[in-house]
Amino acid sequence: MKITVCVVSCLIFSLIVSVGRSAPPSIESVWPPVGQRGTEFDVKIVGSGFEDSRELTFYSAELQCKNIRVDSEYELTATVVASENCRIGNEPFRVLGRDGYSDLRTLRVTPFPVIVPDLASTEGVSRSGGSRRSMGAGSASGFTGGAMSLSESTNVREISNSTEATLVPALNVTMCSVLKAGTIDRFVVQLNAGQRLTVEVEAVRLGKELLDTMLEIMSPSGEVMVHADDNPMFHQDPMASLIAPSSGQYVIQIHEANYDGGESSFYAVHIGDFPFPSVAYPAGGPLGVQMPIRFIGLDAAEQFTLDLPSDPGQLSTFQLFSPSATGPSPSAVPFRLSEFPNVVEVDSDKSNDSPNANVTATTAPVALNGILESSGDVDCFAIEAHESQSLRIEAFAGRIGSPVDSLLTIVDSSSQVVASNDDWGSHDSRLDFTPPSTGRYFVCVTDKLASGGPNHVYRVEVTPLQPSVTAFLPRPERTSQLAQTIAVPQGNRVLVRVGVRRELFDGDVEGAFGDLPTGVRASPFGIPSDRFWMPTVLSATADAPLQAALAQVSLIVRNDDLQVRGGFEQIVDLVAESADQLFTSATVRRLPVAVGAPLPFSVELERPTTPLPRNGSLVLRVHVKRDSGFEEPVRIELPFLPPWVVCDPSLVIPAGQSSGDYRLTATEQAQPRTWPLVATAQVNTVSASGDTSRIDGCEVASELIELAIAETPIVGEFQTLAAEQGESLQVHCQLKRTAQTPMRLTATLEGLPNRVGCESQIVRDSDQQVVFNVKFADDSPVGVFPSVQCRLVGEIDGQAVSFVVAPNSALQIAPKGKLFRGADGQPLSPLEALRRTQKE
Repeated sequence: MKITVCVVSCLIFSLIVSVGRSAPPSIESVWPPVGQRGTEFDVKIVGSGFEDSRELTFYSAELQCKNIRVDSEYELTATVVASENCRIGNEPFRVLGRDGYSDLRTLRVTPFPVIVPDLASTEGVSRSGGSRRSMGAGSASGFTGGAMSLSESTNVREISNSTEATLVPALNVTMCSVLKAGTIDRFVVQLNAGQRLTVEVEAVRLGKELLDTMLEIMSPSGEVMVHADDNPMFHQDPMASLIAPSSGQYVIQIHEANYDGGESSFYAVHIGDFPFPSVAYPAGGPLGVQMPIRFIGLDAAEQFTLDLPSDPGQLSTFQLFSPSATGPSPSAVPFRLSEFPNVVEVDSDKSNDSPNANVTATTAPVALNGILESSGDVDCFAIEAHESQSLRIEAFAGRIGSPVDSLLTIVDSSSQVVASNDDWGSHDSRLDFTPPSTGRYFVCVTDKLASGGPNHVYRVEVTPLQPSVTAFLPRPERTSQLAQTIAVPQGNRVLVRVGVRRELFDGDVEGAFGDLPTGVRASPFGIPSDRFWMPTVLSATADAPLQAALAQVSLIVRNDDLQVRGGFEQIVDLVAESADQLFTSATVRRLPVAVGAPLPFSVELERPTTPLPRNGSLVLRVHVKRDSGFEEPVRIELPFLPPWVVCDPSLVIPAGQSSGDYRLTATEQAQPRTWPLVATAQVNTVSASGDTSRIDGCEVASELIELAIAETPIVGEFQTLAAEQGESLQVHCQLKRTAQTPMRLTATLEGLPNRVGCESQIVRDSDQQVVFNVKFADDSPVGVFPSVQCRLVGEIDGQAVSFVVAPNSALQIAPKGKLFRGADGQPLSPLEALRRTQKE
């Protein structure tokens, strides 16, 4: 099935293509960070490299960019249209510049009108103790533009410490603001007695920075009624709700946990009477069924009977909201739509508090749903499992907004624990379980800290283990977006490192690209079973339009026993304190590929005419093609080498020159096999004489070539490697050919110690041995030297190649008169030499 990619051209203008080149755009911030669905709204994007920005690319077809205005190299303004069907939550996007895509950022979509302060004056935007821009009392109903400008300065009322606050004009709105260091934001809302007030803050979830906010709601008399910090559903972002005990003005206070903040510490706060569900129960259900779902909140649980969608395409896109007369909440309730049935714990049934042989057993795939209602509660479900069927048993609790820190235990019919797991990448448990025998087993769930309560919901999915494969771009830096987009210069090529994650199989993987920009081509690629990534090359024709696309990557594994298909996945860390502590991320499943402006050079790697021999070397010729006027030095690298093949880290082709030689050496451990090989090139800034800043770091690639590693075609053995100081010795090396070798070879001895000399010799293809005349100085070092070898150097069809013969041979040098030989001319061992000395 072909997936239509939404790439929206926000501005079309003439592009002058020249040698000059800049880096792709980089996004620092998006203001406002939130827009209302079903409306048109403007966002200002701040960063760098925006002077040639051409498009805003959304990963969702429900968001389009109507217009884009480049204000400067550092700012642009885009008009975005969000459809009525747009998902609530973060929507990823990128800015497309002349030289490729920017890093990924997100725009939050809300169901409410968005109130945006006027940042023309950044002093005290909803700030305590400073000048303010606030909106007078009034209704947000009838507002169609998606944002309200706070243009009137209004002293709402006297709050504690004589500070001012922003008046919330109506319920069910989204207010945007900025938290500066040491400040408290205050919002005032008018409530009637018995009216619900729900406040939800989005800060960390906006994907900008680790802005850890705290929330308080104060009564008209100034008492703190609710204090909220972290919560299981939104983690660092607080949420609170209350029923107003009396009519009056209630104050909402927001500040950073340590009173930190800054000019770009953006956040949004949703203020309304929308429902406050913490979790849904059950927290998932099968496609196409009508089922009761309980929304568990602060006060009581509300139950509704809902129709779940039947389209499998909604398995990853479905959003659940609590039905409400006031409309949807600003955040969806976590819910797992599945293709398998539910088993739901009966509230009043205590028979599952321990393994019970009388409980009806079910079979995989199935989802087990329950609530740990009290401290120390344990729920046990019976399943029938077969010895030949491996199962994945995975708990969902923290990931669905529950406070449960799950502990999974598998118990057999004799009450023996056969498997257990606490955490698996989060506080949720997961284990892969292969039953030791066919029979009944119990899946037992409890909280590791023995906590419980009415909102301690969990869901355990029991599914047969299935092989899977996923493509990705390896990340050089764990918490950055480096090397996660592709830009192919017109008329050139780039290297793409494609990695695969295999699960439950070790086979070879075949891959292909689809939906690439016009004029861009990629050859099919393969990743052998013993590699997790391989190089492939994308090329663009010289007349390829300066366009972009979110491309597809498809994978397939083919063998007699297995056929697995997979696609591309890119996980982007948006807010991370460290490589191991991720707060907010975005997952996308298409690869951003752009055609960029041309570069003034390209690189070619000559195909070898002969294999690289084990214990030998091969010289590859590299050529740099330069545009007229470009004479700067170019650094060449071979970024992918087969195992046990080594070379210099880089080769610099000096200014004005067009070719160089790269020597590859295969060690004895290298295995005969064919591998892809590619060369990359970029300006060598260390020795460049001109201004290369416009193309610094821009890398191009050669075409992929095949490099074959083969057994060496010639072997040999030394006859005698022993001499005394001051002696001359003829060293014979017997040769045996097993395949074609050069007609003429130059033989040299390597690994000789200091003050030991030997001239090279010529070897013809008919020679069965090579004889070296080795001269030992009177003060040559005494001892055994174990690294002597014979190297044979020649050419095959113009390809320089060398072979190592008799590697790791030992040369013995003795003092004058101290080397004893036997009748065969071979040196005696130390023991034999001692015996001869004693006889003499």
